[in-house]
Amino acid sequence: MKINQVVTEGLVGVTTQSHIKEKLEKLSKESKQKNIYLNRYVNFTDADSRMIWVTAIIDDKLKKAAEEGHHEYKLVLRDVLSEVRQNCSKDNNREKFEKEVLRLAKSLNINRTIGSFLIPKYRNETIYSFDLLKLFIDLLPDDAYSLKQYLCFKYEPILLQCEITNSKKHENLANLVITFAW
Repeated sequence: MKINQVVTEGLVGVTTQSHIKEKLEKLSKESKQKNIYLNRYVNFTDADSRMIWVTAIIDDKLKKAAEEGHHEYKLVLRDVLSEVRQNCSKDNNREKFEKEVLRLAKSLNINRTIGSFLIPKYRNETIYSFDLLKLFIDLLPDDAYSLKQYLCFKYEPILLQCEITNSKKHENLANLVITFAW
C-alpha cells in the first residue's frame, strides 16, 4: 500500500508541476502577444513611438546587410540615428521635412508596424514621433542602460554584443554599439 501511495503522490506532484509549467508558458506567450514587458527597470516598450522608429531603422539596416551577404553587422546607434536625422532635415522648409519623414516611414514599413500610422489624421503623430526620435539621439546614461535592456530583449536571438560607450562629443552622454550575428 505504501508503494502505491508514494507512486500516486509522485504522479500528482509531476502533474501539478506540469500544469504550473503550462500556465507559466501560456502567460509568457500572452504577455509577448500583448507587447507587455514586465521588467520594471526598462522605460521603453514596443508601443513607444521612438522604439517603433529605432527598431524599424535597425531592422532595415539588418535586412540590407543580409541582402549583401553579411552574417554579422556592427551598428553604432548614434551614427545611424544622426544619419537618418540629417537625411530628413537638410532643408528648413517644414513641408518638405514632413514629406521626407512620411517617405522614410513608408520605406521602413512603419505603416505595417503600427497599422494606420500614415492615414492623414495620424500624419501629425508620425511627424511628432520623428521629432521625438531626433531628441533621442543624445542618450543619458540611464536611458542608454534602459535602451540596452530593451534591445537585448527585442533582438536576443541575433544579438552578439551590446555595449554602452561614452559619447565622443559629451562626457555625460552615452552611445550604444550593437553587434548582430546570424
